[in-house]
Amino acid sequence: MSRELKARRGYLLWISGTLFLLGALAAALLLIFWRRPLGPALGLPTPTPYALATGAEPGWAKLMQATPILQPPPAPAAQPLCGGPQSMKILGIGTDYRYENYLYGLSDVIKIVRVDFVTPRVMLMDLPRDLYVEIPEIAAHGGITHGKLNQAYLYGNPGLGYFDGPGEGAGLLARTIALNYGISPDHYLAVNMQVFPKIVDAVGGVDVSLQEWTLGYRPGTHHLNGGQALDFARARPDGTFDRSRRQDLILAGLWDRMSQPAIIGHAGDLAAAFSGSVQTDLSPGQINQLTCLASHLSREDILFLDWPDSMFKGRRMDDPVLGNTFVWDVDLDMLRLFVAAFDAGHWPLPAEIRSVDPALQAQQ
Repeated sequence: MSRELKARRGYLLWISGTLFLLGALAAALLLIFWRRPLGPALGLPTPTPYALATGAEPGWAKLMQATPILQPPPAPAAQPLCGGPQSMKILGIGTDYRYENYLYGLSDVIKIVRVDFVTPRVMLMDLPRDLYVEIPEIAAHGGITHGKLNQAYLYGNPGLGYFDGPGEGAGLLARTIALNYGISPDHYLAVNMQVFPKIVDAVGGVDVSLQEWTLGYRPGTHHLNGGQALDFARARPDGTFDRSRRQDLILAGLWDRMSQPAIIGHAGDLAAAFSGSVQTDLSPGQINQLTCLASHLSREDILFLDWPDSMFKGRRMDDPVLGNTFVWDVDLDMLRLFVAAFDAGHWPLPAEIRSVDPALQAQQ
C-alpha cells in the first residue's frame, strides 16, 4: 500500500469519527428547534445476529468455529445508563454533496459507531469507501449489481430514482453493509463534509498543545479557528503518522469544547452550522440518551478500530459505471471477522482473531 493511500485512508478515518461525535452532540442542541427526526427511517428488517455473514462462504464458517468469542455476549447484569438500550449501532456518513439537501452525493466517509450504554464505551469502525461490494435492490435500474461502497449511498438517494426501499441513501448503504459484512446499523447520521470548519468556528475554535515546532507553530498552546484547524489536520509535509497525531490533537480539542457545560451558550451557532447539513433518523429521545451518555465518557472510552495495513491492497479494475477505477482488495473472511468482533463489542482485537493470521499477532 502506498504512503499516499495510507494517508488518505487515515484521514478519512479521523474526519469521520470527528464528524460523528460532533454531529451527535450538536444534534442534541438542535432539540431547541425541532421535535422529530431530520431524515427518513432506515427500515431495515430485524437482524438475526451474524446470519448474513455466517452463511456467506465456507471459509467464513470455519473461522467462526475457531473464534467462539464472536458469539453474542450474554445480557449484562448492570442496567444501561441514561435509559438507553444495551447498545446502539449508528451508521455515520460524511457526504460530499455541496447543496443543502440529500438528493445526490457520494458517501466519502462511512463509519459504524457502536455505543455501549452499559460499560459505557463508544467504538468507531471505518469502512473504506473504495471497497468493491454487491449493491442490492437496484438491479432493475440500469442493471447495476455491484460498485464501490460509497456508490450505494448515491444510488439510494432520491435524485437518481434507483432505490424504491426505505431510508433513501442511508437505507441502501445500510443494506449494502449488512449484505456484504453482516452488521446491521440501528440508526444513521449523515453530515455534509463542508460543515467541519463551521463547527470548529461555532464552538469558538479549538486549543492544541505542541511539544515542538509543527507546521510553523511554535511549542506551546495555540487556539485555532475552523480554517486553521482543517489545514492543521490535513497537511502532510511530515508524513502520515505525524499527521495522524495532529488530527488526534484537533479531535481531542473538539471533544473538550463540546463536553464543556458552557457549550450550551453556542447552541444557536451550532444549530446554524448544522442546518441543512445533517440528516438522521435518531429521535429527540435517542439523541438525549446519547448526549447523557457523553457525560459518562472520557477520551479513553472512545476507541477507534485501526485496520491492519496488511489487510488492504490497492488495484485498478474496470467497472461498468466508473470505468477503470481504484478499489481495495481485501480478504473478506478476515474483514468479516473484524466486523463480527466489533459487533460483539470486542476491542482491542481478541487474541482468537489475531491467532488466525500470523501477520495480525502483533496488532493490538
